[in-house]
Amino acid sequence: MRHPLIPVLLAAFPCLILAADAARKAPPWEKPNQVSRNLYLENCSVCHELVKPKSAKIGPTLIRFKKAPPAASESLRKYVMYKIRAGGIKMPAFGKTLNEDQIRRIADYLLP
Repeated sequence: MRHPLIPVLLAAFPCLILAADAARKAPPWEKPNQVSRNLYLENCSVCHELVKPKSAKIGPTLIRFKKAPPAASESLRKYVMYKIRAGGIKMPAFGKTLNEDQIRRIADYLLP
């Protein structure tokens, strides 16, 4: 014998998923590219903060890239891609871990 609430729960399930997805909305400045966001979260967010201007994480906060003037975006993009590829004093190099497309996607995610 089927429980009478099963059809109601099945009908409500998609609404619950949509409501949960809406609760995880991205910040307004974020580009809608989920792949780039995931690459950032998997590879950069351990050391770098993107939203908060000050952070206790080991790497510098990256919010300044979002506030960069559009005129500087191409040279800044090259710099960010180089730093991701080659690393820095404390930052590991990701040139052997990530391919060029992944590095470009992270740079696109970080820049305005």
